[in-house]
Amino acid sequence: MSEGTAIRHVDYAGFEKVYLQAVADLMITWDAGMQREIARHNVDWLPGSTDFSEYLRCSCLRYFKAYHGLITTGSQSVCDVGGFLGVFPLALSRLGFKASMTEARAYYSNAFDPLFKTLVAEGVEIIDMELFAEPVGEPGRQFDAVTLMAVLEHYPHSHCQAMENVRALLRGSGHLYVEVPNIAYWPKRWGLLTGKSPLVSIDSKYRSAVPFIGHHHEFTETDLDKLLVLSGFKSLQCWKFNYSRPRIDSFRKLRWRLSPEGWGENIASIIYRLFPDTRECIAVLCAKQDE
Repeated sequence: MSEGTAIRHVDYAGFEKVYLQAVADLMITWDAGMQREIARHNVDWLPGSTDFSEYLRCSCLRYFKAYHGLITTGSQSVCDVGGFLGVFPLALSRLGFKASMTEARAYYSNAFDPLFKTLVAEGVEIIDMELFAEPVGEPGRQFDAVTLMAVLEHYPHSHCQAMENVRALLRGSGHLYVEVPNIAYWPKRWGLLTGKSPLVSIDSKYRSAVPFIGHHHEFTETDLDKLLVLSGFKSLQCWKFNYSRPRIDSFRKLRWRLSPEGWGENIASIIYRLFPDTRECIAVLCAKQDE
């Protein structure tokens, strides 16, 4: 984003157009070799196990909610902590934000270099930072808002240092948008009732290099609220939503809904509507409490 560029206010359709173009532009640089490299510490990311292109397309709803939250705060500069493939910062940059992202390169060798080259050329600042390690937040490197999405669940130890670092990255009146997976998601509840653990499979952890960077601690809404209070943040708004449920056209949807598998989805849809705390993701927009 160049200085003086106005931030664009768009609806979901407008955001989707910008976001999906960012996905397409960045996935040009992606290949199976790069995916195998980043999967050393999490074998669930291996080609054939995870389709990152499909994951990113499904994630459009997640990122639209974050974008909408940023718009409500009037933020101009945003740092996406743990930006991973960088699609959201690129979309934000194209929508007029001064966008930055952090990523710990040590976990991925040189796998992200082609992606980072594209991002830097588009005006996205790349900060090589381990959120959970030493204190950060050097003078002048502060932002109106920080987004922390699909990050906290990947760390097995105390979140104290990470949250202190997030505060250090925020200006005095800055805002944080944080999103985590809901361990009380309905399929996980049902799986536990039938003897299936809601945690990452032991097979995946066993076959991954140390440190394992898959999910260690997923959250309930109560967990996340408590973490934010402990970290000196005040919740302003909370969303609970699904983003990876089946998306199919009307004719196929009717046939599928009438199938045995579809009946399970019918029941799940009723549960999600009646009990929002069974939905897939929890996101909170919050502000720093007074120092």
